[in-house]
Amino acid sequence: MNLLLGNTDNHAKNHALLYTGVRPVLAPVYDVAPVLIDRDVTHQLAFDIGRAQMTDEITAADLEDFILSLGFPRFTPALRKRLIEIVQTAVAEIAPMRGPALKPLGDAMAEQGKRPAIALVV
Repeated sequence: MNLLLGNTDNHAKNHALLYTGVRPVLAPVYDVAPVLIDRDVTHQLAFDIGRAQMTDEITAADLEDFILSLGFPRFTPALRKRLIEIVQTAVAEIAPMRGPALKPLGDAMAEQGKRPAIALVV
C-alpha cells in the first residue's frame, strides 16, 4: 500500500508485528506519508524492490525477488492474486478523489500503481 500511496519514506522501522496469539500478525499501517506529492523530496524507494530503486523500474522479476527476500518460499499464484486485489482496491479509491486536497494524491496513486500492476499480471 505504501508503494501505491507514494510513501517513499517507508522504512523497515515503519512496520511492526503484533504478538497476540500463536502467530504474529502485521500491525495496522502507520506513519504513512504520501511524500510523492512533495516535489522537493526524492522519490527513490526507501528500500529496493528486487533491483528497482524507483517505482517506474519495477518488473515482474523484481517483485518475485522481493517476495523471496521477505522469506516466502515462492511467489505463489494465491499471493499474486492477493497483491492484484490490493492494487485493484486501492485504484478503485482514486476516482472519488476530487478537489484541491485529494486530486494530487489520486493522481500520484494512479501513476504509482501503473508499474506494479503491469508487473503483477505478467
